[in-house]
Amino acid sequence: MTTLQELQKLDDGKFHHLCEALLRRIEPRYRHLRSHGLNDANESIKGQPDSYVGNTARTCSIAFCYTVDRGDWWNKIVDDVSAAVKASPTVEEIVVAVPRDVDREGPKDKAVDWEARIKTAAGKARWTLYDGRKLSRYLDEDHQDIRYECLGISFSRPSPESIAASCRQSNREAIYDLRAKGRYDPERYVLRESDNELRRIWREAFTSSHEHRGLQRGRLIPLINDSGVGKTSLLCSFAESADLTLPVLLIQARDCGFGSEDALVRIVVQKLQGILEPSVRVQEEAGIIRHFTRSLFLTVLLDGLDETRNPAAVRLAIKGWLESRLGRVSILITSSRPDFWRRCFDNAWERCVPKLGTKQGSPSTVSKQDESTESRTQGFALPRLFTDEELRAAWARSGLTQD
Repeated sequence: MTTLQELQKLDDGKFHHLCEALLRRIEPRYRHLRSHGLNDANESIKGQPDSYVGNTARTCSIAFCYTVDRGDWWNKIVDDVSAAVKASPTVEEIVVAVPRDVDREGPKDKAVDWEARIKTAAGKARWTLYDGRKLSRYLDEDHQDIRYECLGISFSRPSPESIAASCRQSNREAIYDLRAKGRYDPERYVLRESDNELRRIWREAFTSSHEHRGLQRGRLIPLINDSGVGKTSLLCSFAESADLTLPVLLIQARDCGFGSEDALVRIVVQKLQGILEPSVRVQEEAGIIRHFTRSLFLTVLLDGLDETRNPAAVRLAIKGWLESRLGRVSILITSSRPDFWRRCFDNAWERCVPKLGTKQGSPSTVSKQDESTESRTQGFALPRLFTDEELRAAWARSGLTQD
């Protein structure tokens, strides 16, 4: 199905949302567009303009009208433009967006000059039209991330925007699953010092990686702690709070089926680009890698290694990841129970773990009984126990009391 056909399937609210996201991108004077015709549930509501640029809808300089009407859509545009002029008497430009192909889906009576009627309705304001074919071209050629998020159409080629959008979509699905299973509740989650500590460790690793391109240090951040202390929630919160321009990908290890050295690379590329043939996957991996520079790295959050119950397979997959081209331009954050991590850890990975000195947050050892290089298992003991203040905040957030 074509992009145009998918556009024409959207309801009012979803088309409105797509147009706002796209128009902000393609025209500088629309950059500060404000939504007016959507409620908090992203549902279209009556009234014009649907969006505007300005301080208020009444005093705006640019008004936007969107309609998904199929039959007699030109009449609906005339009505909407008239309403927008009445609601915004100082408007200078009216932008109309429709998912129709205006050249092929216009009035059967060719004597109907709908463009002249819209111009009359606009009065002194100039008017601009974005029809389905024009919108589809923008989506296909330059804004595939919006096309993917709003229409579910896969990317034709990777780009920084498409990679970040794929991460966000995959994270939403993973977090929805974790919420459904009662393993993460963002409404009750309380930010803790451990959140700040993880972000500081990640920032140090990120800075080290992009300032010293090609060095090993900082590409692996193992979080090691007992079950039930909040490792999954910590990583979910990290993923949700990530900057929209930075690709951060959350993966549940138990769903990965580690069975080969390239397993993690394959899974990550699949999350970003969909299921691909092996030969195509190699090409897509190369396409993804070329977008990562000194200021843009992929961060992969691999949660619950111990849930795989296969330390040998996990060791093989992480080894393959760290040695891969994609792994060399990425930061991998893992979470595991101490006993499992001890069984799958490879001492050669020590060079990949950030060294943050002896201050709080520095790599800890799971076992203090033997500090030899051969038996030491490095990682970060996060999340830490709740402080009294964090406990009080957590009780309050849950609507409960400690008594």
